[in-house]
Amino acid sequence: MNQLADYDMMVHDAFAYAKEGVYERTDRWIRLILGTILLGIPLSGYIIRIYRGATPAPAVEDWGALFIDGLKLMVIGLIYAIPVIIIALAPYFFRHATALAPAPVGTVQPFDMGAAGQTVGLVFLSILIMVIVDIIIAILLPIASIRFARTRDFFEAFNFRAIIGHIGKIGWLTYILALIVLLLIIGLPLFIVEMIVIFMGFFVGHIFIALGLFLLLILIIAPLLSTFQARFMTRVYDLGTEVPADPVKVP
Repeated sequence: MNQLADYDMMVHDAFAYAKEGVYERTDRWIRLILGTILLGIPLSGYIIRIYRGATPAPAVEDWGALFIDGLKLMVIGLIYAIPVIIIALAPYFFRHATALAPAPVGTVQPFDMGAAGQTVGLVFLSILIMVIVDIIIAILLPIASIRFARTRDFFEAFNFRAIIGHIGKIGWLTYILALIVLLLIIGLPLFIVEMIVIFMGFFVGHIFIALGLFLLLILIIAPLLSTFQARFMTRVYDLGTEVPADPVKVP
């Protein structure tokens, strides 16, 4: 699909999905909060079920499968993060490598402005490269995750030719604008939560209490935001559907 998607329709659909599936189902919401507490692994497994096209929102059951799928999704994310980790550590290894040359005994080694400048330059270069790589990962990872969910094949999350091809079917402009829309919708509630926490921190005068409130609020809203983003990205993925969603509707 090359035309711009109806973002308003997809946003409303994702809101309704999260509202009916989590907000109006207190028992399911509590289970997903528990899934968030358990290192987020069961919550990630729940997201996989949404990625597979479950309609309406699936029940939170079969915790063994939730853990397995959640672990796989987290490993995929970790593998995608490896380039960023390597780039982030590059200046550290460079600094220590250049410091291995021993100074002559009894001499004081002067401050080397050239070496310092090289290190600072490498840090800025690594930051620039890391930002670029972060953006590339942010573009590829959602499609990779949904592809894994749909095919049930771990290695399909790294089938870059198919991933890039699928984004092409969606339309690059359509897809990137959808990611920006999602970023704005998810970022706004988190910004509001952060402002509330800062206000509470000033009010109570204790940073640890404020931090505790922040973590509590994040814990509460995480299932809602995760369900919303999973449904939204599922609809975006289906604009260029290559592997169809499961036909079975999950109650």
